[in-house]
Amino acid sequence: MSRFDAPFGPAFPDPAPAHRPQGRARRKNRGAGAIEFALAAPLLLGFLLAIVDLGRYLMAAQLAAAASSAVADLASQTEDFTPEMDPALVVTGQELAILPRAANEVARPVDLMTDGALIVTVVVNGGSGPQIAWQRRWGRADIQSSIGAAETRGVVIASGDSVVLAEVVGVFRPWLLSGRLLGLEEALQYRSVSVRRARLGGPTLAR
Repeated sequence: MSRFDAPFGPAFPDPAPAHRPQGRARRKNRGAGAIEFALAAPLLLGFLLAIVDLGRYLMAAQLAAAASSAVADLASQTEDFTPEMDPALVVTGQELAILPRAANEVARPVDLMTDGALIVTVVVNGGSGPQIAWQRRWGRADIQSSIGAAETRGVVIASGDSVVLAEVVGVFRPWLLSGRLLGLEEALQYRSVSVRRARLGGPTLAR
């Protein structure tokens, strides 16, 4: 018998009974933690989706700005357009339909023509003040232009000059959970307008 052993058994009692209440406490804590997580999970998921939605919205707005800028640049450098409006029928690049085709290329993966619109307006000053020479749209017909003869985004048009204004309008739909969490509408419209002075005296539309 070791000198550490008591005459009638181990010197130290079995510690297991003392740990049983602690085990029950741990199980209760785990159960409470699971309930708290179940209650907090929808809120956390909503915030996560809200962050993703914000990124989606910023990306769509940036692509719209890039598309409107590309269209305004292209139109301002073209002297004459043929009146063809169908992007699928572009052959020479002089067709008016090259403008929505360029916008869609720049805005990928956003499909501007399905749930948005491209509106191109040419304003000229023939000596009697600014007037709309022509305006064409692609996409949704219910989306209205914000451009008029008196609204040229602060650009002064001198006599004999003309400007091209390209509007790209899109519709952003937030996910259901994040939209409700942030109090957003089911559909949010965003718009980007780019203005360029026509460099070749145009563009004009050939008959």
